[in-house]
Amino acid sequence: MMTANRAFHVIAPPPTPNGDLHVGHLSGPYFGADVFSRFQRLRGSQVTSALSIDENQSYVVTTAERLQEDPKELVARNYDDIRRTLQMAAIHFDTVGRPDEKYTRFVSDFFETLYAAGSLIEKQVQVYYNTADERYLFESYIKGRCPTCFDSTNGNICESCGHPNDPFTLIDAGPVNSSAGKDGLEIRTVRALFLPMESYRARIKTFFEESEQHIRPTLKLLLTELLQSPLQDFPVTYVSDWGIRIPFDGLESSVYNVWAEMYPGHLYWLKEAGRTATEKSADTLSYVQFLGFDNSYFYTIAHVALAMAAQDAGLSVPVASHFITNEFYLLDNDKFSTSRGHLIWGKELLSKYNADAVRFYLAYTNPETQQTNCSLDTMTAWIQTNLVDKFEKIRSVYNKRVGQGVITGQGSPEWNSWIQTFQHRFELVYSPDTFSLRTAAQTFVHYMDLVEDQLVKTEADRTSAGIGRAVAALALFAAPLMPTFASRLAEELGISGHLSWKELPVIGNVRPLPPGLITLQALAASTVSSSS
Repeated sequence: MMTANRAFHVIAPPPTPNGDLHVGHLSGPYFGADVFSRFQRLRGSQVTSALSIDENQSYVVTTAERLQEDPKELVARNYDDIRRTLQMAAIHFDTVGRPDEKYTRFVSDFFETLYAAGSLIEKQVQVYYNTADERYLFESYIKGRCPTCFDSTNGNICESCGHPNDPFTLIDAGPVNSSAGKDGLEIRTVRALFLPMESYRARIKTFFEESEQHIRPTLKLLLTELLQSPLQDFPVTYVSDWGIRIPFDGLESSVYNVWAEMYPGHLYWLKEAGRTATEKSADTLSYVQFLGFDNSYFYTIAHVALAMAAQDAGLSVPVASHFITNEFYLLDNDKFSTSRGHLIWGKELLSKYNADAVRFYLAYTNPETQQTNCSLDTMTAWIQTNLVDKFEKIRSVYNKRVGQGVITGQGSPEWNSWIQTFQHRFELVYSPDTFSLRTAAQTFVHYMDLVEDQLVKTEADRTSAGIGRAVAALALFAAPLMPTFASRLAEELGISGHLSWKELPVIGNVRPLPPGLITLQALAASTVSSSS
């Protein structure tokens, strides 16, 4: 059991505003963070959740060039689209921010403190420069093969193996979006700031050894690989004209690495979302980081080192207590790809299908420990069979029992015991230590199976005694995964007030339930719950 008066800071990686969110995006950290936050609030815990967009990311520039569009206009449009798609999916964050002057000042102050404390080192390094485009190459500006796993990759991180890379060491490296190809490449030497990662390796190893139970298998393996050898210095700056400018002498043509910027950025948005008020009134405070496995190095190595450096410099900053990863979600057994058009946009799916039903399927097939597959035909068939039809059968038999006058709002010792057992199960699968969307969805299916089984039994005297309470508990158990369905069911059952994990809901109206409480097709906008 978790501490009763517990508070959580919940954060997810900022989506890059070079496009809207597709279903692969929705299946990952954003959905996980939302479900986790909903359950913790249901339990009475205080939750501050924050998200922003990765406006200073180089992929914005390369996408804008490909689309022949101004990057600032691209960001503005996609920021609005991303927020709308999250809303359509009922994915709630207390703030979904966009960098502004206050944000830029906060990030700059953070690194100026580290610079003044001597935490950052300055080095001369060799980099590729594309003479045709007059651009230094890093991240989205360069492509090649990963020197660790040899898969195709862009600069600085390989999304296949999770290892960082120095763009200068990429195999068969070449520029992106350049008509000159490799002919325009030359090697130049530039000044840059770095965080000396090797000096933090022992502390990082100790940190993760003490929190090993919070780590999923693929992340544990990656950490073992990364921490068994000396860590390369982490670049804090790049020579570029897109991003937050560096104020230090000799580095005026550089910007902060967005993956370095991101750590203080998270702190800023949590503060904007109400971080201080949450912290003061809680017995314990946990910082829960949701992330995709492909970005694990930045969050679990670079950001942990940045936090340690900041603490050494006298700043009061947190280190994440939990890292909850997910793998890639595949579409028809292949990676989602915007450039190849192999994707389903979130807003297109959610304009056609019920957001609660989609959320339930994303949970049931979630790629939490390995890659999983999404197929539209499989999805619709599965939702119809395992959610819509199953609940319709429960509704039909429940209404019949209401007509027979055998349903009351009271519980029974047997049902109270069963419900408490399921409550304990849900508490485990929604705990930050053992969080599992797949197990949560499976557990909900098992509960519906139990309710259906007991409703159709002929021994009405025994099973009907607590069946009203059992159906009411459906609303409680559905709330984190399917908030609109839970709200509509609670309203039809006459459950007063907000659903609370501490008190089992009691039926206020024993009456037939209407059809359509959960459907495959999208609901009208007026029926969708926006509550968190």
